[in-house]
Amino acid sequence: MCRPTQRRSGRHLQLIAGVPAGNTLQYGQLLARITPPRLLAGCRLQKRALSLRVMRRQPVKKRTPSCEVTTLGASLCLALTACNSRPADPESSLVIELPARISARDIEIEPRALVRRARSFGSRLVVTVGARQRGELTVSTPSTCPLRLNLAGLTVGATDHRVARPWIDLGPPRADLGPGSKVRIEVSPNCAEAEAGRIEWALLEGKLDELRTERGGFVLTGRLPALDELFDLPLPPGLVAVSPQHQGRAVLQARFTRGNDQQLARLELSALSRARGLPNVPTGASVLLGGGSWQLLDPVGAEASALSSHDGYSLLRPASEGRWLLRGPDGAELSLRSAAYDQVPLDCTRAACHANLAGHTAGKMSDVLVRGLNGQLGAEYAPACALGCHALGEPGVPDGGFQHVANTLGIDLNQLSSYAALPAALQRLSNVGCLSCHGPGAIPEPAARAGILRSDVCAYCHDAPPRYGHVVAWQASAMSQTARRLTDPARKDCATCHTTSGFLEAHAARDATPHAEATREAPAHGLDCVTCHDVHQREPTRALLRAPKPPPSAAHLEAGSFPSSRACLNCHAPRAPLGTGRQAWPEASAAALWLGRGGFTRTGDALTGPAVHARAPEGCSSCHVGTAIALERGKNHGFQASTAACRSCHERPPIAEDPALRARSLLAELARREPALRHLTLPARTRPHTRSGELDVSTPLGRAAYNLLLLVEDPAAGVHNPDYARLLLDHSEGMLRPQHDEPVPTRDE
Repeated sequence: MCRPTQRRSGRHLQLIAGVPAGNTLQYGQLLARITPPRLLAGCRLQKRALSLRVMRRQPVKKRTPSCEVTTLGASLCLALTACNSRPADPESSLVIELPARISARDIEIEPRALVRRARSFGSRLVVTVGARQRGELTVSTPSTCPLRLNLAGLTVGATDHRVARPWIDLGPPRADLGPGSKVRIEVSPNCAEAEAGRIEWALLEGKLDELRTERGGFVLTGRLPALDELFDLPLPPGLVAVSPQHQGRAVLQARFTRGNDQQLARLELSALSRARGLPNVPTGASVLLGGGSWQLLDPVGAEASALSSHDGYSLLRPASEGRWLLRGPDGAELSLRSAAYDQVPLDCTRAACHANLAGHTAGKMSDVLVRGLNGQLGAEYAPACALGCHALGEPGVPDGGFQHVANTLGIDLNQLSSYAALPAALQRLSNVGCLSCHGPGAIPEPAARAGILRSDVCAYCHDAPPRYGHVVAWQASAMSQTARRLTDPARKDCATCHTTSGFLEAHAARDATPHAEATREAPAHGLDCVTCHDVHQREPTRALLRAPKPPPSAAHLEAGSFPSSRACLNCHAPRAPLGTGRQAWPEASAAALWLGRGGFTRTGDALTGPAVHARAPEGCSSCHVGTAIALERGKNHGFQASTAACRSCHERPPIAEDPALRARSLLAELARREPALRHLTLPARTRPHTRSGELDVSTPLGRAAYNLLLLVEDPAAGVHNPDYARLLLDHSEGMLRPQHDEPVPTRDE
């Protein structure tokens, strides 16, 4: 190894001279780089410039400086006497911060003769010059103003830091401007040369009416959507959830051009802040209240002027932490609590409060910003564009969130090279954690806690079509409308599959639903996101999907089979096992038929048949993956099946039969023959599970009736499993007409 002149002092090495600036002495070993005009061969070379430091190791025996063979191999060790030489001149270094994604070949430095070395490390340019150099260096890129550096002002042996500024600066996001508000954007040029350029604007997302430009594009005006363009009016009374789809968001792109130089910049505007529909709200963000004019009764810790009334709605903007008591139309009262994200505890898994969540294992959402900043999500990941969902807070709103604190600290995310470079204050507010769903402030009162189960909470991030269409696809599906089709809301067994709270109470572990007691009194609504997804899982599954205990007809499945369809089975198959006496009518049958199970043989045994579609690797979601809405992501939440899905396995999809026609005919014959079965005559399109009833399956006719009800219950029985449907019909007809029946196999081998 190469050793400069040293003297020993205790257990430390003290550098006297002979190490060129930018090299590092570590563990008694010189880490050098190729530096003209000499090569320190046989030494460990390192590309990245590091600060000069002396590190501790074992005492080093004094020896004559020489080149030794190291792990680089003898072929690279040249006997050069330059190992112990000193640099001809002292040096100074400049570290220049550049915007992200600037290629090294796009950087120009003039005059080049003044530069000894120039190296690019991501968004940083390191320039080394002689300490006695005089003159002015100019660093230019196509997207930044020229950066002029006076070398006379550099300190010998020190490292100066400079920032290359882009041609134009659009400023931070401008959020919560108000529905229908007029906006005026004046772009700031960052240097005199930029004033000679022009800006062309493009609307990338959203809507901005009355768009006008002035002064070569440096001034832009427009109008954000009014409330009636964002929501169906009138608004429901009380708190109104606001998703990205309904916040009146507009994303603009500014293309600056000056000769061959060019810069692209984005600016986000919004009329409203996003809201989860929960009574704990962030400070500085608007709260939309529907139902007319609201009055502030008890503004604790805030100004009364924060409340403004408009035609059919009110807006409350809490300026500070506090409690808000409001009175609305018809004497309705609403209690809210506001707090800043950076002023409240973030960890809800503390055993003192939530012992049931102490074993919760973080999923992919909890480290998404970490992976993004560390480059694990690809080169196209833009942290500044993802902060609204990958960190706490609303960009552009003084809510104590990530962007707000970053602006306060003067940190530009585009300059960050890794997550470790974030200050602790920002790391605390990053990723998706408890407050991302529950919001800041106090825990809501018991009567309001059921709101956490509604899809509005997930829509806060997942409702931004056409790119993120999970919620809008779900809203177009029958899943979101199940509660409206309840024939008897008082029946608990109906709520089990028609409401979120009913499903969770029946099929989910109690510790996955901390406020289950409060949800029982909640107004019935459809099957929301938390029906199938559980963010509090102890062992996270793909997409945080639930895996409840399967119904009897699916009990044979292995635990890891069809992970994306486990949550479907309980509501799409009979809940009761096959019995030998009185048997309740099947509540559902699609999943049972798909698996080739659920019916009776003539002798009363369980009828097991073919299940060709159960070979699909994703189960139900292999076919039910679409929606009529054009979406980039989330279209599978529409749960629609189409012939396009069939073509992945069938060159020509078979023509589906309708076994329900034959089944209804046989049911009518049963009703005529057996007075006790007259109630089996069902009107067209009537599903058996809407009529409560029992059958005596100890008799052949009772078993035949049960098989036929399975087929009538599933309008797609001819698609889910046509072979098993025919098997059920044949066995049922054999029980109905035994004297004319031929032997029927019980299993298709």
